[in-house]
Amino acid sequence: MRASVVAMIFAASMLMIWSVGEIAAKEENVSVYGLGSSPDGRLLAIGLEVRESGLLSERRLGTMDLKDQRVRFLQLPNGIGPSLVDRVSWSPDSTNLAFIFSPAPAGAPPDYSRQLFADLATGKKPDSIPSPEVWLGSVDKGRVRRVLGGKHHSWDYPRIFGNGECLLARDASCSNVALSDISSEMYGFVLPQTFWNLRHVHRFGYDWDAKEQCVYVSVGHGAPKKEIGVWRVDFPSGERRRLSDKIGVNSLFTSPSGQWLGFAEWANSYAQDDPRRNEGWTVCVASLPEFTVRALSACGTERFLAWSVEKDRLAFCEKGQIAVWTPATNKIIRMRVPEGQPQDLSWISSTDVIVYGIDNREIWSLDATSGERRRILSVGDVLTKACNDPSKPSGDKTGKTGDSDQVQGE
Repeated sequence: MRASVVAMIFAASMLMIWSVGEIAAKEENVSVYGLGSSPDGRLLAIGLEVRESGLLSERRLGTMDLKDQRVRFLQLPNGIGPSLVDRVSWSPDSTNLAFIFSPAPAGAPPDYSRQLFADLATGKKPDSIPSPEVWLGSVDKGRVRRVLGGKHHSWDYPRIFGNGECLLARDASCSNVALSDISSEMYGFVLPQTFWNLRHVHRFGYDWDAKEQCVYVSVGHGAPKKEIGVWRVDFPSGERRRLSDKIGVNSLFTSPSGQWLGFAEWANSYAQDDPRRNEGWTVCVASLPEFTVRALSACGTERFLAWSVEKDRLAFCEKGQIAVWTPATNKIIRMRVPEGQPQDLSWISSTDVIVYGIDNREIWSLDATSGERRRILSVGDVLTKACNDPSKPSGDKTGKTGDSDQVQGE
């Protein structure tokens, strides 16, 4: 009975499948983001951002088939987003994507987001700005729906885990992490929460450990000293244990084996006279469960790290190169990337191939064994492939399948 009710609710809030509308923009005004390959190695989530006269005009979220490079974009309702900073999260079976989106208020004009950013650029204060929500999209059927919202919440960085029925997301309004059941939209906070209490969890500082059935959480600046550090929270008991008092652990990534925790340490958390303070991100790994830390690099260029599906190899970005650490040998191999600054790494399934972006203009692949590099997508390719996509959406030109309230998930 519960399953049928959930199915009816899901059907009521579905949206159109894939958008094929032409992207009327010059290449120099468009940025492309690689947002992570699917667990089965079939697809790469991509984001597209269009700017006009320096102002954000449009964002799209879609996928690229890694075999034939076909590009398709989800059709979202009127609103702001999707966020291309928070990244997306794939379900383990590669069928769903979780992402951040802010739907426009009821009755908003079609160019709502464009006008909002134009007003902000001129100093005009809008009446309100919609709160970010967690949405879920089916990459096969194209259906999307809201799974975490609420007027008094501001969600970011969703992470699907387990068998795809649950996710973690951070509520910026209280700086706490919530564990949510996707089908029922029910959730509970990982750390004890009262209405006026801020938990100061880092924006990207949490991950699920499937082997141990626990969440690792990093609490930072603003929290009482006794609460600062990296914590382990067991489920379903809720038992908490502090593993470290490090304050600047900005992002956390559990290895597939559950034996390692990779993280990027915020350089500004170092003392004023520490030479590492202005060198970007310090990339570290900690063995589990004892949390013995070893630093891999003092010059990481971004907080996001990527574990390989096999062998627990950790890939991260440095200036002009990609580095891969192998725990079995405790050695780091560094591979130059002469095309530009690499970013947004992800491994393709259980292969040795890493996919990465270059300056938000191109997406490349790198074989971590042979060192072979290959460009697989550029801004120009995205514009061409999106415009020439032969699939046609059903329904009206807005891509709606129901009334406006249902489309926006109300």
